[in-house]
Amino acid sequence: MKKVVLMMIFIVGIIVSVSVVWAEAVGDVNGDGVVGMPEAISALQVSTGTRSALSTNIPTYNFSEYFNIDGAEYLYHEVWTSKSNDGTYNSSESDYFVKTTTESTGEQITYVQDWGDWVYYFSVINSVIVKIKEENFYQNPPTITTYSPPYAIGSTQMKVGDAFTTAFATNNSNPPVIREYTFLGLEDVATPAGTFQGCLKIRRVRSDRSGISLYYYAKNVGVVKEIYCYEDNGGIYELTAANIDGTTYGGELTSCTGTFTDSSTQATGHFRLGYVYAGTKYEGHLTVFSSPYSEQYDITSQDGITFTCPYPDPNFPGSFGSLTIQNGIISGTVDGWDQGVQYILNGTCGTDKQNK
Repeated sequence: MKKVVLMMIFIVGIIVSVSVVWAEAVGDVNGDGVVGMPEAISALQVSTGTRSALSTNIPTYNFSEYFNIDGAEYLYHEVWTSKSNDGTYNSSESDYFVKTTTESTGEQITYVQDWGDWVYYFSVINSVIVKIKEENFYQNPPTITTYSPPYAIGSTQMKVGDAFTTAFATNNSNPPVIREYTFLGLEDVATPAGTFQGCLKIRRVRSDRSGISLYYYAKNVGVVKEIYCYEDNGGIYELTAANIDGTTYGGELTSCTGTFTDSSTQATGHFRLGYVYAGTKYEGHLTVFSSPYSEQYDITSQDGITFTCPYPDPNFPGSFGSLTIQNGIISGTVDGWDQGVQYILNGTCGTDKQNK
């Protein structure tokens, strides 16, 4: 008995000296990303012969519970650094207002992530979550890329260490591509929208670009952070605010929608906008869905009433236009990307008051 107690003390001492390690570390028997008391008990049971070394209870995770939330709104802030032609590195930042929906056709469920300029489509096939296609409205004319076969990014029964590797072709006559997503473990993630416990940490590697990306998914929320590192650029996306099932994460996310008129052609269309108070000023993103593509603008304000759309390059001061948001009404004008185009915007705004 004394020998068992001493062994237990020794094992616990080792565990205490190592706080938190990556989930793929040796000794993490339950796949929670932490080497702690369960691992000490397991080691003691193995040493005394009451448990087989192979007898582990590794939990599984349903990736769909960490994925798209139907009808949710997200505001992300990105900071990135890119290499210019002269070899120097420049930093920039931007915001993105994202809407997600879930569509059902019979037993087929499609998850849609609408970033305004890009729209991504995912589905579940035989318990595996796959990416089906993406639409690019950033360029004129827009393009649609489909994947054959759809490539896997996770499953409804994932274990730490599971890797999902797919070789696929696209409809754009590009060479075959391989992408691999690996479930690395659980991690607590701090963002401007709050700290999210037990996020799934997913690593992506792709054959068509040199580098990796790390994605962090919070349960019943979605992606809360992304870190990407490539040969010539890298950056971080972080969740600033979100409206999900009547709850606001982070600051109070205000969303606006409405219509616009092209002052030169009288053509009409719609727009959407989302913004949040970011500590010292209001920041957000505007998407004007002109035909046939969409046009993106960052927006900023000191008082939450008068917003400007600054040029994306800080070396060139100025703005595309200004907007006024007051008493739930939005109005104003912004210059289009094409010369001589100006959009007249009118719409309404709303917020979700239940913060979390």
